[in-house]
Amino acid sequence: MDQPYIRDQNITVDELVKTTVGQLGENLKVRRFARFVLGEGIEKQESNFAEEVEAQTKAKS
Repeated sequence: MDQPYIRDQNITVDELVKTTVGQLGENLKVRRFARFVLGEGIEKQESNFAEEVEAQTKAKS
């Protein structure tokens, strides 16, 4: 709750929740967080361009 809010680094998540509670007039509770790591889930395919070209030219012959 003490980490900076991702869209506005000047406020914390806790401050955002308190502000939203004031605006809505409803009690809010953060039940869970999801942690993301930059680049997670992006897998770069490794390939050899020369081998690809050779395989394509052999297939056409």
